[in-house]
Amino acid sequence: MTNLKPTLRPDLVLPAPEWTAMSAQLAASLAHEIRNPLLSIRGAAQLLEQSVGAEDKSLARLIIDEAMRIEELIARLDPLTPTPQHPPEAINIHEITEYVRLAAQSSFAAEVKFVTQYDPSLPPVTGHRAPLIQAVMNLVKNAAEAVRGVEDPTITLRTRYMIGDRMRRAGGRTLPIHLRVEDNGPGIPLDLAPRLFTPFSSGREGGKGLGLAIVARLMEEQGGLVALESAPGKPAIFSLYLPQG
Repeated sequence: MTNLKPTLRPDLVLPAPEWTAMSAQLAASLAHEIRNPLLSIRGAAQLLEQSVGAEDKSLARLIIDEAMRIEELIARLDPLTPTPQHPPEAINIHEITEYVRLAAQSSFAAEVKFVTQYDPSLPPVTGHRAPLIQAVMNLVKNAAEAVRGVEDPTITLRTRYMIGDRMRRAGGRTLPIHLRVEDNGPGIPLDLAPRLFTPFSSGREGGKGLGLAIVARLMEEQGGLVALESAPGKPAIFSLYLPQG
């Protein structure tokens, strides 16, 4: 068998600066094309919100808020659009979890039962709303995929205030606000658990292995932590530890 080597044509190879510029232009063009239909979706949802009954207003509002969240994500990816830097703010974590629960039950977790056990005395967290929604959404989406095919699929959302100096980032502030996302799925394979937060690590067929890696990055940016409690044959429990506002 003859080993054929690809022939590289120097005239077809772009210099690094030109390649970088072309990539930036392509990303900006793609962002622009996504924004156009997104504006139409958002505008239509705003009209719906004004005309539907009280029962459906929350769903119309959800479409508007999700369209705005996608716009923020696109802005972060678009190299030609400056992204404004907002200081962290005080956020009610239960407003985040309820937003995610409603979005999940309206789409990918329509058949899942949600159980909420919230600490009513929980103080606000410090952070940014959109990244926190994205982090919790990814955890809930993973949980919904884990309970697919399970009898009585259930996701439990729990919050509590951790007393004392028990959880903190290395050299950072304490993280007393604890959010747990627990499912009643089959759990995580033992060999997968140590690399679960690294990109392209997935135990599911067709899974991209990016969701939890994104959660880990978002928690780093928000000054928080994400952790996994897992044992063979036991349901997975993911925890977010967040700074107090």
